[in-house]
Amino acid sequence: MEGHKRCAECSRIGRKCVNLSWEALDRTRDEYRKKVEEDEEELAKLLARLMRDKKILRQADNRAKQKSECLAAELEASSAMDQDDDCPAADACVNLSPAVWTTLDFVNSATDPFYGLGPDTALSGSSS
Repeated sequence: MEGHKRCAECSRIGRKCVNLSWEALDRTRDEYRKKVEEDEEELAKLLARLMRDKKILRQADNRAKQKSECLAAELEASSAMDQDDDCPAADACVNLSPAVWTTLDFVNSATDPFYGLGPDTALSGSSS
């Protein structure tokens, strides 16, 4: 088998010979051992980066959740304040013109005989 590429049995069957020289086997083993080590190093780097990225993503998700809860609380608080301001009477007097105020004053004086009089005048008016 020394000078031949294949042994007699492999030649007869027609398959690749597994009875190679020790040097060829050693080269193959060394080559693939080196490739496995390189792949393991690359895999370790990828796993470390993956774990770091997952940690950062988890922290960002937690911060986003906290921020959304904070914004929801602020929105709820401002909504509660807006509900207090939604009183119909609160806006009724804001947009009235001076003519409307004069008319309201006239209506009040016409319906209430003591409107516009001081406390002394009202008492003296009721005694006579």
